[in-house]
Amino acid sequence: MTKTILTKAFALVATGMLMFSCVKPVDPTLSVNTVAINFSSDAGLEKEVNVTSNQAWTVTCDADWLEIAPKQGEGDGTFKITTKANEGFTERSVEIKVSAATLTETVKVTQAGNEPMIAVEPTSDNCNAGLTSITFALTSNTSWEVVMPDGVDFIEVNPMSGNGDAAINLLVKANQTLKAREAVVVFKEKTSNKEAAFTVSQKAAEPSRATDSLALVAIYNASNGEKWTKDNWDLDKPISEWKGVTLTDGRVTALKMTGKNFPGEWTMPEEIGDLLELTDLRFNGAQVTGDFMDQLYKLTKLVSLYFQTNNILGSFSEKVTSWPDIKDIYINDNPGFGGTLPKEMGQLKKLANINIAKTAIGGDVPAELSGCEALANFMVYGTKLTSLPDNFDQWPGLKLIQVYDIPTLTGNLPASCGNCKKLTSLWLYSCNFEGNIPESWANLPATCKQLRVQGNKLSGQVPAAVKAHANWTTWKAAQYIFPQQDGYGLTE
Repeated sequence: MTKTILTKAFALVATGMLMFSCVKPVDPTLSVNTVAINFSSDAGLEKEVNVTSNQAWTVTCDADWLEIAPKQGEGDGTFKITTKANEGFTERSVEIKVSAATLTETVKVTQAGNEPMIAVEPTSDNCNAGLTSITFALTSNTSWEVVMPDGVDFIEVNPMSGNGDAAINLLVKANQTLKAREAVVVFKEKTSNKEAAFTVSQKAAEPSRATDSLALVAIYNASNGEKWTKDNWDLDKPISEWKGVTLTDGRVTALKMTGKNFPGEWTMPEEIGDLLELTDLRFNGAQVTGDFMDQLYKLTKLVSLYFQTNNILGSFSEKVTSWPDIKDIYINDNPGFGGTLPKEMGQLKKLANINIAKTAIGGDVPAELSGCEALANFMVYGTKLTSLPDNFDQWPGLKLIQVYDIPTLTGNLPASCGNCKKLTSLWLYSCNFEGNIPESWANLPATCKQLRVQGNKLSGQVPAAVKAHANWTTWKAAQYIFPQQDGYGLTE
């Protein structure tokens, strides 16, 4: 029987009436076109992800800051990722899982943190000298605080801190000085220390009795006024009662102080330059130090300037022309005062007296000083000058020349001195002049009662015409003319 069945089966196969199914099951596949996506912190940003699969697939994600659609599909397809804004300041990330059958692919999504920001609008203001209120807008997305510049006490800020946008008010106190001032107020956000700055520029006050008073108080404080030994100022009384202060039409026009007041060395404050109506300024033996020449050049009405026997520093400059009315300059006995005599000093037509003796002033005496039409007394002894001009006969008002005790001074005696028509005293001793007395000195005027050239390196026979001068006996040649340094000497 078995044989019969097999025979029939073979027959059915042969005729195509019996078939066998041998199909192999299909393996699941899944892939995505990206495994990492980066977004900025903004909302509404989109990115499509392509899915390749032969299965139904699903998308899952834990983050509530992403929207995904669709979350499922079959076969090849796409889904879209859409961001919500990252309001925080730190980066965040999540893995999106795409699953099909037993397969899983991941897409890592990263969103940057929100960028901290702070700004002010406008960023600056220029205000007048009076009490001023300034309001401006601050924009920020985080907490912030105010950082005031060191030493600034004329601005009040409200509020001093906050979170987010704010209206800022600056109260700028009145400027009672003659100097414009500026300050930069900084607003710093606390997350990343970014800053926004607001600049306040305030004009100077107009010169007045009040600004004069403040300048005097600054000098009083700088010089330890409470310890003055004499003529102490009572700051509770009007400045018209302060010893050494002269007022004209309510303004300070003279300030005369002596060393008897001051207990020790002190530095002149810059406020000295605020006394703009000063015509007479005198601090003699007052133990003043410091370089404040640029402040003095602001005193354009000066007639007399006396800083004798102190320890002031600095030097003259071309700014001396800011003293068109100056008559007297006495800076003698200040060993730290140096530099040179600027040629611009020759533009001071009213300058009558210049005394820079016993200072460190050096260099050449400029020939341009001949422009000082009123210059009568020229006192430069004990300095570090190196040469004299030979045009003294062009200094029309010259009466007294005191040039001595200057080892750095060399060359010949200036012949031009002989033709100075008003000369009364000619001292050129204890330097290093060489040669002989110029024959032109025979023309020295009868008014020249003093002639001193001893202690130089002069040699030779004194010109006969000089010895024939009417004042030869008065000049005491044996004491003040003939004696020279060792190895040198004049003869008759």
